[in-house]
Amino acid sequence: MKLYGSLTSPFVRKVRAFAMERGVPFEMVVEDPWQVSPRLIGLNPAGKVPVLELDDGSLLVESLLIIEYLDTLGDPSGALIPGAGKARWDALLWHARAQALIDAAVARVLELRRPENLQMPARVAREEARFAEVLDFIERSLPDTPWIAGDAISLGDIMLGVALRYTAFRYPHDWEPAHPRLAARLRKLEARPAIRDTEPPGFS
Repeated sequence: MKLYGSLTSPFVRKVRAFAMERGVPFEMVVEDPWQVSPRLIGLNPAGKVPVLELDDGSLLVESLLIIEYLDTLGDPSGALIPGAGKARWDALLWHARAQALIDAAVARVLELRRPENLQMPARVAREEARFAEVLDFIERSLPDTPWIAGDAISLGDIMLGVALRYTAFRYPHDWEPAHPRLAARLRKLEARPAIRDTEPPGFS
């Protein structure tokens, strides 16, 4: 299988980290979605990453869809999205919560990349406030279980690690003192190869 995408994209990183945690091998093919790439348009007319090309040449797009597919590979007992019940909904719910952090951080970055005279300070402030609101909610809502969905690591944990490391990369600020439980959870996640080994090039 080949995974097409940027090494700095959090959407690509969550697929990479998930595949590594699940033990699914793939070939990484770097594609920059900000460049006009005939190859990428051929793979996904929307020009977005990630794209997963299967061994038979068929294509999957959109990160959660790709993740759902990857979780069907290998031993079912090692699945990172529980098959049913509360654990499944907890894993997917925490995926959504972590995705909200990424969405706010990405929107802030994109606004700040516009020419200075076209930037909207109110939009930047709103995204920062949205990020803070979600972060506070996550701190209050973290379960006391070893992992998000119980005793085993799941998609929710991986996404939380990806989201918080993306924060360090694109929106660095001192959030940890006010969120000690979440900071402790991040230290635990950072020790896992799936998070540690998917850092953007030159960033640690």
